[in-house]
Amino acid sequence: KSGLVSRFPDTPVYELTGDTKERGGPVSDFQKARGAAIILVSLRAGGTGVTLTAGDYVFLLDPWWNPAVEAQAVDRVHRIGREKTVFVYRMTATDTVEDRIARLKDAKRELFDRIVGEIPDLSDWKAHFPTLESLIALSETPDSASSSEADGE
Repeated sequence: KSGLVSRFPDTPVYELTGDTKERGGPVSDFQKARGAAIILVSLRAGGTGVTLTAGDYVFLLDPWWNPAVEAQAVDRVHRIGREKTVFVYRMTATDTVEDRIARLKDAKRELFDRIVGEIPDLSDWKAHFPTLESLIALSETPDSASSSEADGE
């Protein structure tokens, strides 16, 4: 935070972390700020109950292993009634733990798309995976599972 303040001395900088006791204060101040303003929000703090419709840019500097957490952080500025475009930047240095996390997330996303992406309607997942175990194991096909269940297994 101190680097931002020294580099942009005329720009207000607000902060919301997991240790922030009064979460509404920094959020409200950021929303009401005139002109450029910066709010630093940790993924832990921004997980629930934060709406930042005044934000135009989201910078993700510390990727999380769970892509849904990052998506939720980005969603904090994509709210009902929002008319302006939001720009999202994911910044990761190469050959770091964060870089490996990003590659792991890509591999997980690809695996999910290969397995579940073929199902046009997820509400019909039982037609493709008769049991939760078969979905998790990915070794049982719907046809073999149906015949196993018919045999009483």
